[in-house]
Amino acid sequence: SESTVYEQTGLTAGTVYSYTVSALSASGEGVQSASLSQETAPGAPTGLAASDQTTSSIKLDWTAPSLPSGSAVSGYKVYERVVYELSDIGSSSGIPAGILQALSSGDSDTVVVDTMKYDGSDSTTTSTTLAGLSGGISYAYTVATLSSAGEGDRSTALSASTSPAAPTPSHRPSQKHTERTPCTTTK
Repeated sequence: SESTVYEQTGLTAGTVYSYTVSALSASGEGVQSASLSQETAPGAPTGLAASDQTTSSIKLDWTAPSLPSGSAVSGYKVYERVVYELSDIGSSSGIPAGILQALSSGDSDTVVVDTMKYDGSDSTTTSTTLAGLSGGISYAYTVATLSSAGEGDRSTALSASTSPAAPTPSHRPSQKHTERTPCTTTK
């Protein structure tokens, strides 16, 4: 049997679409199939912002996307984004082998890696605090919306820094010891 594939582009995120199929020949149109409904994954959250930075945590807040006719938002995932560039090869250690291979292949001067840092699959709360971070470091984060249709596009990345760690003295000041000598009095 011959199969026919149809791909529709230009769809709106978070929208339900219905399709029916019928055959068309010189004799006219055949019987229509049962309707098939499919929904697109939700759009990306907007307004990603950082607040309440400490030396080891950053609070992220965002706005839920509007969903025209699709399923409700079921949760969110937060990703830490690291961008590796070809120029990093000689100047930075600790670049994973797969990233080095991708950069060395010449296909691209940049490799973007998103690593999930918060799995809020069951939470519709539009904020989270990421802890266990290092002080005085700039991090980049992006957020994706989840629904029964799957994971939607990720938000625009946000760069945010933790507060610098408290300075540690490079040397301890010497303590002065005063030697006490007994006083003697003569008569």
